[in-house]
Amino acid sequence: MLEYNLYDNFNPNIYSFATHAEASNAPKLPNPKARGVIMNYELWQTGYKYTSSGTISTDVEVGDIIEILHPEEYLVPVSDTTVFNKKLSMFYLVTSKDESNKVTLKNYVWAMIEGLEIPTTALKQTNQQIIVNMMSPAVASLVSHGYNGNSNEINIPVKWNKNLKRMKCPILQKICVELLDYSQVFIIKVKWCQDQMVH
Repeated sequence: MLEYNLYDNFNPNIYSFATHAEASNAPKLPNPKARGVIMNYELWQTGYKYTSSGTISTDVEVGDIIEILHPEEYLVPVSDTTVFNKKLSMFYLVTSKDESNKVTLKNYVWAMIEGLEIPTTALKQTNQQIIVNMMSPAVASLVSHGYNGNSNEINIPVKWNKNLKRMKCPILQKICVELLDYSQVFIIKVKWCQDQMVH
C-alpha cells in the first residue's frame, strides 16, 4: 500500500513543490482535500504507453489529481556543495473509476501535453527560450525525478573532452594518460579522466 494526497484539478505549471530557497517566489501546492491509501496498484512513472491503476480508500471524482507518496528519497544536487534530499512523489490525473473505487490514472505530464491545461503559448518561442523557461524556479518540476535547474549555471559554455587518442602528441606518449577535462550537464558537475593510453 502507498499513501496519496487527493487534490482538485490544478495546473502544476504554476506550482512548485520544491522547498528550497530558489523556488520561494513560486506558489506552493494547494492543500489536499483528502488523504488515503492506494491498494492493488500498478503505477507507471511516465505513463506514455502504459495505463496506471489502483483501488483507493476515499471518494474521488474523474478529473481529480492524485499525488502518490513514495517512501523512497532521491537527491537533487543544486550546486557543488548543496544537495537536497527529497521524497519521491508522482502526480496522476483520474480518468475513470468504477463502483469498487478502482481508478484509472494518467501521468499528469502527459495529460497536460495532450492539451488539458498546457500553456501552449509557452511553446511559441525559440528552443533556447523554452528551455530557460522550463528551468525557471517559478515553474514546477513536472516529472518525478525531475531536476530543479539553476538557469545561471545552464547558460554557460560546456567543455567537451577532446578525443586525444587520435592526436599523435609526443608528450602524451610519454605520460601515457589523457588530459583532465570538465563537463557540466545541467546542474551536475562531472570530472573524469579517461583510461591510460596504450602505446
